[in-house]
Amino acid sequence: MLRSLPLTSLLTFALTLTPFAVFGEMTLSQVQRQHVEAMGGYQRLQAIKSLTMRATVVRDEAAPINLHLWKARPNRSRTLYIMEDGMRITQGYDGSVAWERIVKGNNEVIRQMEDEAAARYIQQAAIGNPLLQPPSAGVNLTYKGLTPIDDGALAHCVVVNYADSTRETYYLDPDSFQERKILHTYTSDGKTVTRELIPSDFRSIEGVLFAFRVVEIGEDKQRSEVQLESVTLNPGLLEALFRQPPDKK
Repeated sequence: MLRSLPLTSLLTFALTLTPFAVFGEMTLSQVQRQHVEAMGGYQRLQAIKSLTMRATVVRDEAAPINLHLWKARPNRSRTLYIMEDGMRITQGYDGSVAWERIVKGNNEVIRQMEDEAAARYIQQAAIGNPLLQPPSAGVNLTYKGLTPIDDGALAHCVVVNYADSTRETYYLDPDSFQERKILHTYTSDGKTVTRELIPSDFRSIEGVLFAFRVVEIGEDKQRSEVQLESVTLNPGLLEALFRQPPDKK
């Protein structure tokens, strides 16, 4: 789970972080620095300009979904979901417009996303999570210290608040500084929704860690699991890949 670390501010960000705490509670900048190092370090993160992923989404009492993902700096994204019945849902963001394309049989719909869905998609469009980036407008990070999680163990807790009231809460392992759990809270159709994500099976791809298994638990306790199958770094993606396709009508 990586978002881009902008080249222009990378060095400044690194130099402003204070040394690791030896005694007492850590600061936000120290936790961020440890997390960046745990995920592969500044140089390797900096080298990622684009990536592709292939995965399978396994759901309780439902057919699996094939997932394809393309991302490029600074915040370009395209996602393809292939359902068992042949329906294909493509979503994308080209840095300006968030759009979706739905194809089932001979029927095709191409449209811009509604505001709430577009905001959530754009927030996830960059490569990596907000802890791997310098501060940016509309995104506020707060370190809550060591906090108990479900199994009673302690984890470093960092809360990310977006301008639209969306909130992400990251729980990092105190030893490895890898993600233990993520809570994603947002508004959908006037209701507050919370999703719980549990990443695991971290594997190194060219020195950068990726979670090859992410379990998601919704508020209705419905469980799904993303099983990552492959990651390709810097495949050389064209800008046109992320643009909304023309309507054929």
